[in-house]
Parts: sequence; structure tokens; C-alpha cells
Amino acid sequence: MIATTHLLDDAGWIYDGSSNRWKHAVPINTYALRLFVNGVSKYLVTTTNSGANETHVDQTYEWYINPTTGWVYANSGSSSVGPKNVEMILASNTAPVSMGNTEYVTIQNLDIKGGVVSVDSPSAHIAIDNNTIRQSNQTGIRVYNSGTNNLANFSAHVSNITITNNVIDKVWTTYENDPAIQLYGDGIYMHDAVEDGLIRGNKIVNFGHSGIELASTVSTSYHGVHHVIVEQNDVSAGDSGYMHAFGVYGLPGETTDNIVRRNYFHDFTSVSHAGGSDNHFYSNIFAGVKLTPQPLHSQQPYALDIAPWGSMEARDLYIVNNTFLNTDHFSIQVTDYNAAPSNVTNNVIANNIFGQYGYNDNPNGAIGEVALDVSDAVTGTLYLNNNAFWDSSSNVARFKDPSRSVLYDINGLNACPNTTPDTCDANVKVNDPGFVDYANRDFRLSASSLIKASGTNAYAAALGSGFVDFYGKPWHSTTPSIGAIQQGAAAPSNLSAGRTPSYSSSYVIYETSPSTVTDGATTYYVGVGDAYEKVYAQIDLGALYDVSKVKMWHFLGRTYKDVIVQLSQTADFSSYVTTVFNNDKDNSAGQGYGVDAEYTEGASGKTVNFQPILARYARFWIGGSHTDPYNQFVELQVYGTTP
Repeated sequence: MIATTHLLDDAGWIYDGSSNRWKHAVPINTYALRLFVNGVSKYLVTTTNSGANETHVDQTYEWYINPTTGWVYANSGSSSVGPKNVEMILASNTAPVSMGNTEYVTIQNLDIKGGVVSVDSPSAHIAIDNNTIRQSNQTGIRVYNSGTNNLANFSAHVSNITITNNVIDKVWTTYENDPAIQLYGDGIYMHDAVEDGLIRGNKIVNFGHSGIELASTVSTSYHGVHHVIVEQNDVSAGDSGYMHAFGVYGLPGETTDNIVRRNYFHDFTSVSHAGGSDNHFYSNIFAGVKLTPQPLHSQQPYALDIAPWGSMEARDLYIVNNTFLNTDHFSIQVTDYNAAPSNVTNNVIANNIFGQYGYNDNPNGAIGEVALDVSDAVTGTLYLNNNAFWDSSSNVARFKDPSRSVLYDINGLNACPNTTPDTCDANVKVNDPGFVDYANRDFRLSASSLIKASGTNAYAAALGSGFVDFYGKPWHSTTPSIGAIQQGAAAPSNLSAGRTPSYSSSYVIYETSPSTVTDGATTYYVGVGDAYEKVYAQIDLGALYDVSKVKMWHFLGRTYKDVIVQLSQTADFSSYVTTVFNNDKDNSAGQGYGVDAEYTEGASGKTVNFQPILARYARFWIGGSHTDPYNQFVELQVYGTTP
């Protein structure tokens, strides 16, 4: 572990006399920015109320510090037991990991707490792999040119950097979404100075600005951000009230030749940015974009925009074979905020699925329920081909009309209004795209889908050999699908059916047999372990498979703790281990810090979809519930295909 958080001694807490409030001495004139109890962040009562003091700490989610008297206050919810494992980020904190003028360094398998992992220019051949980076004040990983290490050499940059398989979590709670403040911080921030990079397989959550940021906005004198691949990441806002999934943008020639592909961008609150030039965005899934509750932030619950500002450009972009679903407003907005619009041109939007987009009556947006909002500020060429639209609204787009109230149905859009020459073709409106399991976000197209073979390969040459679907499968050579996933691959089957699990505890009770949990029914259960014991059920699938989904049931109506699902190629989980779900926020099960939310058990169980992982063994952990300290498995299912 590398931590720059300030850990308070558990024995130092003194009861303050009322409201379950406790206090702990700190040096006079200590200023703290954030406080965590058992890894869970708390709300500073003076955030927007400068007159607040310790008496306002009457809820377990609140804290206060008085630098003058040297006391910090927290609420444990008990008058007899004080807070435990309390950490603070002090105003004087330094970055836990900081490098510049550095080459051939690997940061791996660490738990990093309290601040940013910073990589300054010039540096090269840096690997940041398989770490947990959490409890930050702002950013998770920063790669940039500060000018400090290079005597203001604007062309200095970081080259050959890989950021892979990390959990990057600012750590946030909904109580901290104070409507009177703005939120900040990026999960991964690459600005002005990167050449050749890979951002792959990271889980990024709870930041206040953007999940992943590739941008060069300061000056064209800087090197810029070029040739970075962003793939197979899971990015969401978590409990943060405001977050873009990603931003790729820059001044002319400064953010170029980057690829964003095969990512799962979900449950965020503000539009992601596609800009720069010669950047490719394909085979991504965007699902669940809700209007931010933060009134001081932009109200733009769109999945994506092409909308440069401040002299930036957005040209020669490919937005191809993505799936956009469940946005409160548009799926995509295309506009130009520059004073003299001319930098939005030669962009392709093709082979995408736009579904379940929302009604927009925002004064900054078009009135009506449409997927595409293309403003009349766009003077350059826009190619709009082979997209599928799915929504109850008959209208699908606003397209280059000065009047924001003019909307077009699919026929009107294919006529390419206000555009010469015509660059719109073969867009379709569907009653149902035919997803395998839309409710559980399995967005593969079924055999009965009407758009399973209605795409085009016209862009394959431009996108190169890496142009595969969300799961890494090749597109059909003559009849590719629309959306992020090529239809036709073998459907995952329940590989665990009838296989008898083993259990980590010798204390096992069951109603019929130990294999009850793999019999396909949710009638009986298996109880494992003593009270308060962390336990797992392990299933041997018998051979290596490409596993892409798990389903699990516990007792109906209960909320279980420390729910963790791991996959491995080895029976002892000593290597090739991947965690696909983990809501153990304080690592009490010892399997790593979790970022997934607790959930209440429903009749349909919990479904977790993910990109295929080669595995033979699955472990399902639990650590009791909020109802009682015992563990009950009802049904466990592992789905996959033959590799």
C-alpha cells in the first residue's frame, strides 16, 4: 500500500456528549479536504454553510474539522463505540506516486490512497497495472506536461504509457452531491503531452468531471495527445452527481489518431465529447445517461456530442457501430460552439443503434424526442448512414434547421434536409431491435433481430484491423450487424448447470443437496459458514470457456454484504484471476476493494454481463446480509461459450 491519507488512531476518539458525535485531536491549524470512515467518504458540513460547526454533525454521513481548536468530529451512530479506521486527506497532501524525467517504470499490484498518480513530461515506457487507486481529492491518474521537469519545453511529452486493469475510484457518496457546489476530477487525465498509449481494462467510477480525458487545449505549441487506444474499460458515475464518461478533444492538430473502442460507458450524467481529428469511436456501448441533479453543471444528458468550442476542432471522426441506449435527452448532438463555425466537417456517424432517447425541452436543446440533434451551426459535411432508431417517438432527428422546433421522421432524415450534397442514406426506424435481454443489458442481437445483418462494411478499411465488435469478434464480411455487437456468435449457455460446488467452510447446511445452487431452480438454498464468516462457493466448469455472464440468487428481499464474483483458470485462484463484481467497499473479505453497489435481492436475481474472460473456475463470495450475519446461496449460474 502507498497512502498519503492521514490515519487517526482508533483509541483517540472521545465522545462529545450528544447525538452520537465523537471528536479526535489533530494538530492546531490542520486543514482537511475529505474524511473517510472504513473507506466510505463523509460530507463536510461546512461545504456550503460556513457557519456550521460540530453541533451540525448529527448524522453518520457528516464530519467537521476546527483548525483553530484542533478537533475533528465524526458521527459513529453510537454513543458507546467511536468511529474506526478514519482517514483524512489533508490540504497539505502530496501525490502518493509522482514521476517525471522517468523511463521504464512499472507501478503494479498496489493499493494507492489519498491522491493522484502523476506522470510528468518527459517520461517514457511507463506501466500502471492492476492497482487500486482510490480515495482521491480530484484526479486518479494524471499524464501531462507541467513545465516543471522540462524547462518549459512545450514539445516534451510522455510516450509509450500503458494504464491497464486498475480500479480507479474517487470514492464518493450521494450526500456529497451538494447542489450548491460544482464537482471536479478525472479518472484518467491525459493532457497536452502524450504519444502512444494504451488505456485498457480499467474500472473507473465516482469522479466529478470525466472518466477518461484525452485533450490538448492549452496551445498548439504543445506536443498534443496522439495514438492512444482506449479499450475495454468500464466507466460510470457511481454516486457522483455529475460525470462525463470520456472526453476526446483539442485544438487543431493537437488531439489526433486516437481510438476509443469496445468500452462500456454507463450510468453517467453528462455528455461525452468526441472531437479532435482523425479519431475513431467504435464498438462501444453507452447505456443510461440521466440528467444531473447538480444545477451548477451543464444540463446535457446525452451520450455523445461532436461540439468543439474555444477554437477546437472536430473533423474526420468516425462514430461507427456503437449502441446508444436510455438517454434522458439526445443520443448524439452535433454542433459548433466556435465564434466562426468551420471546424466540424467530414465526420461519419454510421451503423449505430439509437434507442430509448428522451424528451428534450431544455432551452439549450431542441424541443422534442429525437436521437440526433444536428444544429445549423454545422457547416461542414456530416455522413449519416445505416443507423437504426428505436423509440416510441415517430421523429428521430433535428437536422440543420435554424428553427429548433423542426423535427424529422426517418424519411425526412434520409432526405438529408438542408444539406447539399445529400450525405444521409439507409437509416431505419425499428419497432424493436431484438436484443437478447434488454432488461438485463444483454445487448446482443437475437436471431430474429431485423437489423442483425443490415450494416455496412464501407468503413472497415478506414478503421483498420482492430475494427472488431464489442466482444472482440470480427464483423461479418458481407452482412455485418448494426450496433456494437455482431450477431451470429454462439449464444452463451449455462455452463454450471448440475455441477456440484465446493465451499470454503466445512459448515454447510442444505435442504436437498449441496448441488441445489446449480439445479436451475430458486426453491431451495444452501447455508454456508458460521455467523459473520466470509465464505465462497466455487464451481468447476470442467474446462476453459469464454465466460461472459453470471447470475446469482440469495434470499429474496435481503441486501447482502461482500458480494464478490471471481473467475480464474486455476483451482486455487493463484493466477489468471478476474473480479467481475465486488461490492466489498472496505475489503473486509480480503479480495480487494470493491466499487459495485449493494443491491436488494429480487425474484429475477442479479445478472452481471461482461466481456468474455477465459476461465474454468468461478467463486461467489458473500459475508452475511443486513438482515442477519448468515450466508445463503439459492442459485448460481455461469454462462459462456467454447473458446
